[in-house]
Amino acid sequence: MKVTNFLKLVTVTAFAGASLLVSESVFADSTATLNAQQAQNQLDNGSFKGDIVYQDDDITVRSFGDNQDVATAIANAENTVSAGTTTTNSTNTSSKFSPYANIKTTATGNGGVARLNAGDSGRVLYWSVKPATEWPYNFNGSVNIKYYSGASRTASVGGFGALHSTLSGSVTMNKNRGGHATFTGSAVSVNGHTYRVLPSVGTSF
Repeated sequence: MKVTNFLKLVTVTAFAGASLLVSESVFADSTATLNAQQAQNQLDNGSFKGDIVYQDDDITVRSFGDNQDVATAIANAENTVSAGTTTTNSTNTSSKFSPYANIKTTATGNGGVARLNAGDSGRVLYWSVKPATEWPYNFNGSVNIKYYSGASRTASVGGFGALHSTLSGSVTMNKNRGGHATFTGSAVSVNGHTYRVLPSVGTSF
């Protein structure tokens, strides 16, 4: 009888523990989804203004510099496409953001991360880049846009980044709406190493 009661107690305890784990897992998933939606809402409603670095009739290019709030929103948003893996040499085409050193030298390790987010409006693209350099860096890149109408446009983006910082910015379409965009470029650290996006990360908007 005592053995039976003990087995019942163990069974009930195990079931309760499993239920708790499941409910915690579901809660964690819903929290992550909520955070992603909140981050996307921040981008979609224009919470981040930034500095206008270029503007004409067709596009407005903004820089957020190394604003961590923007970088976090882009990283967490549900529409964000990311690229970045570990690379071992310059022929590793599976790496999207791989580091190259000076002539005859190749850096090894995680190259960093490039991200591109398409806002729900079909009129704005957010980009961010974090090269895995142990030095401050200068990033020069481009957001290449091909509209569904057949027209195309290239927006130059970039800036100076502090150690371990993430640079970000946006490109807003003032006229055309909807299409496909790719983000590419390279960062040069102050010690002379170059980190290239290979190949570009892209998304529809």
